Amino acid sequence: MLLLPGVETAAAPQGADGAEWLAAQADHALGGMAVTGLDGSSPEGEDMVVGQPTKRERVIALMLDAPNRWWSALDLCAKLGVPGQRRIRGALNTMIRNGELVRQKEPGKKHVYYRLAPQSAEGVPVSG
Repeated sequence: MLLLPGVETAAAPQGADGAEWLAAQADHALGGMAVTGLDGSSPEGEDMVVGQPTKRERVIALMLDAPNRWWSALDLCAKLGVPGQRRIRGALNTMIRNGELVRQKEPGKKHVYYRLAPQSAEGVPVSG
């Protein structure tokens, strides 16, 4: 049996799903803190410190200052203080799939550039 510090060793309620019950007990024992990996990163690569903006929010805030500028991943890493382009590229690719960003890569050029997607009249990003 797995024992978590601060968790009573009571059995799961009758008919309860064991995994959900264990997750709720772990959440209670951790005081609602976010679970992180051994290197301090969250499971999805996002910084999950309570009260801190996510990479996505930081990228959007930075790009809103210059909405027509095309940003490389290297530029974004430098401005946001993110160590390594690999960490920011995951967030950028997710934002592209969600229609929040557009990307541009010119043939024969090395870098890929990103900027905010154009907004429709309702304020919803328009992919394209």
